[in-house]
Amino acid sequence: MVHAIGNHGYTIKNRPFELTVGVPRTAIEDDQYGIYAPLMTEMGRAVDAHPDQLVFGLLKAGFEALCYDGKPFFSAEHPVLNERDKVVSQSNITGSPAAAGPAWYVLETRRAIRPLIYQNRKAPNFVALTAETDDNVFNRSQYVYGVDARRNAGFGFWQLAQASKEALTGDTLKAAITAIETRTGDKGRPLGIAPNLLVVPKALRWQATQLLNSDLVPNAAGTATESNVLKGALTLLVADWL
Repeated sequence: MVHAIGNHGYTIKNRPFELTVGVPRTAIEDDQYGIYAPLMTEMGRAVDAHPDQLVFGLLKAGFEALCYDGKPFFSAEHPVLNERDKVVSQSNITGSPAAAGPAWYVLETRRAIRPLIYQNRKAPNFVALTAETDDNVFNRSQYVYGVDARRNAGFGFWQLAQASKEALTGDTLKAAITAIETRTGDKGRPLGIAPNLLVVPKALRWQATQLLNSDLVPNAAGTATESNVLKGALTLLVADWL
């Protein structure tokens, strides 16, 4: 994998973000019901949620957005060298990319390299312009509250991620886990990937919870139950931004 990414120029460019609100001074002074304090608290909550918005928004875009090899992050055509130094295609999609269901993802996130990278170049900086000598207060009778940051998210190694738009079932989840665990790098070298995370949108919360927590599941014939081999196999993460 290191050799593969070394052949490509790939950088994650940090982006500036800012959020500014202005409130009439008289509104603050006359706020007897505590309306504006919760609004400022909600502004802070939005800032705290912003990394999740960047990372999981990028994950959702992975079927179209390109990664370091010039292919979409989730693609059936990632180039890999086989034992004869011939370029062949490798897929990190389970089932059909054209399937209509909500996408779900199996990830390995415990290695030094990651499938997704979050860069925080400048932590959020909160500023309150509420002093009598501030121009906005003195001239416009307005309090201004703002926050700015510089950060971004980018794709790391597609090899550490598997996605599917097929229905989330025991069989499709097993297929996704098997695909990522048996993935090879250049010249057929086993990568030894052990996925640890199942990421789903809220629409799949209950299916995912049942798959990973139930003791028993119906057997293939649907006539009885059997032990659930997927119990505890992955940690479930339900993401808002999917």
